[in-house]
Amino acid sequence: MMAFFMLYGNLNPESVEKINDIVRQLLAVFDATLKQMKYREEIRLFSHYFFAALNGILITFRKYPGRSEEEVIRHMKRLGKLLADSLIASAD
Repeated sequence: MMAFFMLYGNLNPESVEKINDIVRQLLAVFDATLKQMKYREEIRLFSHYFFAALNGILITFRKYPGRSEEEVIRHMKRLGKLLADSLIASAD
């Protein structure tokens, strides 16, 4: 949703603040997870990276032509796992 609004954003300030609050909460979850994993780099920066990558997967593949919904979801989950695996590997 955030990506959509960043691309086509004609929102009023109240709506922008609501979206920002939701995104901050999600990023806080990512931050906490990274801290638990003993991640050593800039945690918020990596949370932004992870959020953007997940958005990219969703935007790129959600309406992929010629594939069933099950195939699309399976593929997005595989990509998400690759992303998560890279997060885990970089924390070591």
